[in-house]
Amino acid sequence: MSVKCVVWPALAFLLFAAPITAAEDKDQSEMASLPTTSLTEILAAVSKNSGKKFLIDARVPREVVVGQLSPKEVTYSSLLIILRNNDLAAVPS
Repeated sequence: MSVKCVVWPALAFLLFAAPITAAEDKDQSEMASLPTTSLTEILAAVSKNSGKKFLIDARVPREVVVGQLSPKEVTYSSLLIILRNNDLAAVPS
């Protein structure tokens, strides 16, 4: 009886886990095809326009997806959105 209790949950997990991993792979391939821009260019433009200074951690990716904006068009509020969409954050000092 204990064998049935172990087998059914394992099968259910396999049935539901496969579509999730396939969807994650599709999302990563779609992100790879989007145009990227240098994060340092964006931060330099925002710093010039807003007067804020930025410190970048070495583990942060050099390129981020920004959509249709050019680095010079990015404001501080849109920078926060870009960072969030790229799984990053800005922490005020």
